[in-house]
Amino acid sequence: MFTVRESRFIILLAVILFIGTAVNLYLRLQTSGELNPSDLIKNKSFYSNYGGGKYIPEPKQDYPQNNRGDSVKIELPSDNHSKININSASIEELISIKGIGPVLAERIDEYRRVNGKFKGADDLLKVRGIGPKNVQKFLPFIDFNE
Repeated sequence: MFTVRESRFIILLAVILFIGTAVNLYLRLQTSGELNPSDLIKNKSFYSNYGGGKYIPEPKQDYPQNNRGDSVKIELPSDNHSKININSASIEELISIKGIGPVLAERIDEYRRVNGKFKGADDLLKVRGIGPKNVQKFLPFIDFNE
């Protein structure tokens, strides 16, 4: 049916397709937070801890750290009326906003120091790393007025 050379080429294509699919799946799981590679190393039987053999990661509690390295727990306001003022918030308060990590908090702080206060959501778009989707996520938690 196929020559030896054609058969080897078909097998090579199949292997490349398989590897590409596996890498794609791995990257999707890793970026979605469902797969943490360190869990695979630390706990050899992590599937046995959960029903049905499905791995469900424990929620992470990453709290900002002060300059001594101690964890600082900052909670978001429980009601919708009190928001964090983006113009006067500390880096730790900025990190407490869902979607803002340490790097983005530093960029926001640097932008405030260089350009002054944020006047509105459009000014947030000028910070590197913040796009329209990010602004929509942040708006329920931030305020621009003092």
